[in-house]
Amino acid sequence: NSCSSLIPLKERKCIVLWVGGAHSARNDCEISLVVENATSTSAKNLLYSEALKLDLTGVLYLVMVDGSSDLIELRDYGRSAGDPWSTFERYLLEWEPAVGVPHSLSSDYSGEKEAQEVFNFDQAVVAFHIEAAPLLLPFWEFDDDDDSWRPSGTAQATVAHAAYQHHVVQFNAIRVVLANVSSEGIALHTLKKYVL
Repeated sequence: NSCSSLIPLKERKCIVLWVGGAHSARNDCEISLVVENATSTSAKNLLYSEALKLDLTGVLYLVMVDGSSDLIELRDYGRSAGDPWSTFERYLLEWEPAVGVPHSLSSDYSGEKEAQEVFNFDQAVVAFHIEAAPLLLPFWEFDDDDDSWRPSGTAQATVAHAAYQHHVVQFNAIRVVLANVSSEGIALHTLKKYVL
């Protein structure tokens, strides 16, 4: 499929970019590309390059999501939008961080804080402000990326913290959960945005 066949994005503030896995059979998929033998890093870079072909006028966030990821709501601080993805979007639009992430099991968590600044963050669900994206994306690719996303994720988190100190924010109302997904190659999907 070609990105030129996508529905116009004029009313969207966030574009959700899925990388393979659990959501690959969703009916609201706008574009589907399959990349054989790709690392998570190279697949995300390809997805980012496809997103850049879209008309991004009015879009504030590109949200990179590993296909095995989903969100759940942990607490309601008065901003719940009824489902965790819409709640995440609401947080992004209200707080406008350079990088926004939900809580993950690998991150620090203070249930008393609605949001907190983080240095290192899990790459399962990451929202990049459209103005920060050119500095932080594409991901840096390292020789050992085949074994783990951590080298490129750590490099990205370091640059994000240096360039956007106090604007890399974790929202504690929502948490990333991972499904067990096996994949033969990595499918790339750009999904329709959840409209508030």
